[in-house]
Amino acid sequence: MKSTLLTLLALCIAAVASAQLVITAADFTQTITFDTSIPGVNNGAFTGAGFAPSPASGQLDSDAFGYNSTSNSGATFGLDESNGTGARGTSMGGVNLGGIYAFDIDNSPSTVNRALGIQPTENDFTQGSIGLQLVNNNGTGDILEVTFSYEVYFYNDQGTISGVTSRYAQVNGGFGSSAGGSTFSQGATNVPASWQSAGTVTRTITIPEGGFGVGGSYFIDFQIDGFDFSGTPNFQTDEVAIDNITITVTSDNVLPVELAYFTAEARDDHNLLTWQTLTETNNEGFEVERSYDGESWEVVGWVEGVGESYEPLEYAYRDTELAEGVMYYRLLQYDWDGAAETSEVVSIVRGRTTEAPTMYAFPNPTSDVVTLSGTGEVVYIYTIAGQLVTTLRGASLSEITVDVSELQPGIYLLVTRYVNGATSTMRLVIE
Repeated sequence: MKSTLLTLLALCIAAVASAQLVITAADFTQTITFDTSIPGVNNGAFTGAGFAPSPASGQLDSDAFGYNSTSNSGATFGLDESNGTGARGTSMGGVNLGGIYAFDIDNSPSTVNRALGIQPTENDFTQGSIGLQLVNNNGTGDILEVTFSYEVYFYNDQGTISGVTSRYAQVNGGFGSSAGGSTFSQGATNVPASWQSAGTVTRTITIPEGGFGVGGSYFIDFQIDGFDFSGTPNFQTDEVAIDNITITVTSDNVLPVELAYFTAEARDDHNLLTWQTLTETNNEGFEVERSYDGESWEVVGWVEGVGESYEPLEYAYRDTELAEGVMYYRLLQYDWDGAAETSEVVSIVRGRTTEAPTMYAFPNPTSDVVTLSGTGEVVYIYTIAGQLVTTLRGASLSEITVDVSELQPGIYLLVTRYVNGATSTMRLVIE
């Protein structure tokens, strides 16, 4: 048995070149038909005329499409090729020369339906890949889910079996165990030979947070296997075509403004509120609200937002209208369209006596140990993502030393609960 193994399509979702298929909105759908132009993808109907960074009519943009005819580890972009393996021209099928074609899969001389195709042979594309590069430029942040679909066609003229399998990964070539959606030709020669539809495959990718942010990348790979059981030298297998590649992203998959933490600290002459955002989308700003009972709230200030950001940003507000007892605070984050989201509630206890509840952490920042000193009953240490690291309990945590050398560097939150039920939150920085 001789085997032709090739990767036919890698949808490379990245932000590295001058022209690609760009995801420009939170709700986005784009279908590549190969019959009409798509900016940054192809110039006019694809005619198998090759690849170029500035494509001529009938060519694919090589900053969007690339290929590798000798390996399925990933495509090469930026090619400038108007003849040879990557530019075999148009055909209705029944070709013998290996390479990349614009196949007309309509089986009719009076109509044309172009598709991206490959003729695998022993000498071309025994292992290979074709890649399509996309960019996340939606202006809203991470994409957590991508749905892609594609149509598969086979030209059954060789009596061989060809198969298409899709895979995906964040790193080109690192597709692991993601293979699925396999389709195969019938393994028998049609007389006369013709293009046969193998149906539409639809797959949904769930992407971890941060895996496909603005400027991030992702790859989808369509691998083709061609099998020749005859032992014929210089064999070719059934032609394969892929058409109507559709990428769909919805707004439900885009993260809103991410609030990393919100803390309140009692100072001598003011209460200091600090918070951090990880990403911001359409953020007009933050309304600061205060309460003395946790139920009735009043607006005490406003802090302008940056609007659009994909990097951590620090904010602060000083409240100088102080009172004894427990003071509660919360944030209302407003979008430019008027939508609002309420933060968690934090509290501060300003003492009525000299024995007001307090808790201090030193040194801060630290890399090995931290000493907690104060009147807290319970201290919780959380990661910035809200995961509980440890709980420290005692009748009075007057002064204890905690080993933090095993914690990863970063920002942690110390949440203290006092005997009177009040709580306070402070940041702990591990270097």
